[in-house]
Amino acid sequence: MYALGMRNIFLVPLLTIFLLHLFLAEAYLSQINPSNLECDYSSNYTIPSPYKTNLDTLLSNLTATAPYSDALFYNNSVVKDSDAAYGLAQCRPNTSPDDCAVCLYRSALSFFSNCLFARSAAVWFDNCFFRYSDHRFFSQLDDKVLAIAVNAGNISNPMVFSQPLKELMYEVTSKAQRNETRFASASFNYSMFGNIYGIAECTRDLTDVDCSTCLNQSLPLLLQQANSGRPGCRVISFSCSLRFELYPILPPPLPPPPKSPNPTDNDDTDLTSGETKWFELSTLREATDNFSDQNKLGQGGFGPVYKGTLKDGQEIAVKRLSASSGQGMQELRNEVNFVAKLQHRNLVKLLGCCLEDSEKLLVYEYLPNTSLDKILFNKNGSEALDWSSRYKIIEGIARGLLYLHEDSRLRIIHRDMKASNILLDAEKNPKISDFGLAKHFGLNETQGNTNRIAGTYGYMAPEYLMHGEFSTKSDVFSYGVLVLEIVTGQKNRGIVRSRPAANLVSHVWRHWHEGTALELMDRQVGDGFPAEQVLRCMHVGLLCVQEDLNKRPSMASVVNMLSSYSTSLPTPLIPGFFTRSNTTMESDENSGNVDHVQSGERWHTNGSTNNRANPTSINEISLSVMEPR
Repeated sequence: MYALGMRNIFLVPLLTIFLLHLFLAEAYLSQINPSNLECDYSSNYTIPSPYKTNLDTLLSNLTATAPYSDALFYNNSVVKDSDAAYGLAQCRPNTSPDDCAVCLYRSALSFFSNCLFARSAAVWFDNCFFRYSDHRFFSQLDDKVLAIAVNAGNISNPMVFSQPLKELMYEVTSKAQRNETRFASASFNYSMFGNIYGIAECTRDLTDVDCSTCLNQSLPLLLQQANSGRPGCRVISFSCSLRFELYPILPPPLPPPPKSPNPTDNDDTDLTSGETKWFELSTLREATDNFSDQNKLGQGGFGPVYKGTLKDGQEIAVKRLSASSGQGMQELRNEVNFVAKLQHRNLVKLLGCCLEDSEKLLVYEYLPNTSLDKILFNKNGSEALDWSSRYKIIEGIARGLLYLHEDSRLRIIHRDMKASNILLDAEKNPKISDFGLAKHFGLNETQGNTNRIAGTYGYMAPEYLMHGEFSTKSDVFSYGVLVLEIVTGQKNRGIVRSRPAANLVSHVWRHWHEGTALELMDRQVGDGFPAEQVLRCMHVGLLCVQEDLNKRPSMASVVNMLSSYSTSLPTPLIPGFFTRSNTTMESDENSGNVDHVQSGERWHTNGSTNNRANPTSINEISLSVMEPR
C-alpha cells in the first residue's frame, strides 16, 4: 500500500488554536507522510509576530466552520496589523461533519509539526484538503504537483489495463468539473482485473474550466504510472487530486433505515429480549404532542430528546434517533442490550423502545433536572449546586461506573463519560446515560482496541485517542475530568479565567503543585464548603487523569478513596494532555521532559530533548467516528 496519509478537531465549532510551535507525539507523527504536505519556506514568520497571530485565528476559524457548512467548504482571511493570512479548507462531499472536523484538525496539526515558521503550506489527506498562505490564492488555479504516490506491486499486462482505466478517469474528471462540489467517483468492472475505482476532486473555489485544466494536467501523470504496471496511484496538486485503485476508495454508503421489525424475529441485536418493552409509535406521538418543539429537551449526538406524558400520567423522555445516522441502529442495540439489563440507582432507566415506520425511538424515565452540564456550566444553574450536591454527584457517578466495570452481570466500558451524559433526578442524584458507544467485555478481558475512535474530546484518555486502546481505565480518565469540572465549575477547555492554560486538567494540576488548588473552587458555591473534602476530590480527580493508565486507580479504589478518609492517597503524576504555561516551564525543563501535542492539547512524556512551547487552547469536541489509517 502506498504511503499516503490518514483520514479523519476533531472538531466542531470548538477549536481555538493559540500556537504553532508545538511538536506532535511520535505515535501521531508516524501517521503523517510528508509526500502529501507542502511547506513553503521561501518566506518565514517569527514567534511572536502579527502573522503568527493571524494564522492562529485563521486555522481555528477554518477548522471550526468548514465541517458544518453546507458544502463542507470554507475559505477566509484574517487581516490584522497589515500582515494577512489566507486559508481554505474542504472535505469530500461524502464525509460526515465530525469526520471532516477531525481531518481538518489533524491537518492543522501537521502544519504545526512539519511546517513551523512557513508562511504558506498545504496538505491533502484522504478526506480533506487544507491550505494557508500569506497571499490571496482563492479561485486561482495552481496545478503545481505536490506528490505522485503509487502502490507497490505490478499489474500483469499494463497496456491492456490502461485502456479501461483511461475511460474511467475521463469519466470522473468530466463529472468532477461539472459538479458543484467539484468531486466525482466511479468504478468499472473489467473481467481481467476486476473492479477499478477512480475519484477526481478540485478545490471548490475553482471554475469548471480551471478544474478541468487541473485534472487534465494530472491525468497523463496518473496514466503513466498505470502504463508502468502500478496497481494504484494518486496525483496531488494545490488545486486538484486524481486517484485510481483496485479496491473501493470511498466507504460504503450508509444502509437505509430498517423497516419495522417483527418483534418475534430474533437476531443478534437481541432487541426482542423479554426485558424490553415495546411502545407503539402512536402512543409516543400522543405523549410528545407529535414530537413538538415545545417538548424538546435537547439535541444529542444521535438525535433530539423530547419530554412526554403517557395517558396514566407517567412522564417520560423519548430519544428520537436520527434516520440519517449511520450509528443510530447500533445506539439502539446498545441501549436495549445493555441498559435494559442493568439496574442501579446511578444509571438511567430505559423503559422501552419503538421501531415503527422507520422511526427508532428509545423511551427513558424522565429526570426533571436534565443533564449536569446545563446546571453546572450555567451561571444561574450552578447556583443550585451547593457543595453537598456536587459531592453526592461525584460519589454517585463513581458508584455507577463501579457497577458497570465490576458489579453488573455485564462488564461495560461506557466510552463517552461527560457532563452532558450525567442526568440528575429531582434530588440531584446522578444517573449515567447514553450507552450508544458502550462496549461489552468478557469476564477475562481487560482491554480492547478499535480503529473507530468515538467519544468526546476533552474527556478521552490519551491511549484511546492516539491508539484506539480502551479499558476501564479509559472511563476512569473521563471520570477524573468530570470530577475536576464539578469542583471548579469550569469546562475542560479554553483559557481558564485569566491564566493561560490549554485545558482544565493542566490548570488544576499546576495549582495543586503550587498549593493553591482551593483558588479554583467554583465561586458559585460560596465559602461554606469543607476544604479537606474539596481537596480530596481534586486529588482523586488528578489521580484519575494521569497519563500512565497503570497509575490510574480502579473505580473500586476511587469509591474507597471518597468514602474512607483513612485511605492515604498517592501523589498524582503529570496528567494526560498536560500543557505548561510560560511561568511554569522553567522548573520542569531540567528534568529532560518534553511536551507533545495531540488533538489540540499536549501531554507529557519522558524524553531527552528540552523544548519550550506556548500554551494552546481547545474547545470541547464531540466526535462520532475516527478512523486512522
